[in-house]
Amino acid sequence: MSAGVGAGDRGSPVFAITSGNDVELRGILWGGTLDGTQFVYSPIANIERVDELGPIATCAAGFAC
Repeated sequence: MSAGVGAGDRGSPVFAITSGNDVELRGILWGGTLDGTQFVYSPIANIERVDELGPIATCAAGFAC
């Protein structure tokens, strides 16, 4: 995975394209570099832990999740 990161992006959701226009939430951004050589984020599995937020069950209108 690679991505550009700009000033003020910390805390943004990190998505991955799964197919066509479909995406999957992968985590929350910590930081990285504009050239894409470093990209640091908290994986969604760590965020959804029982002792953290718990399961996140959200689906955009018009999509089957």
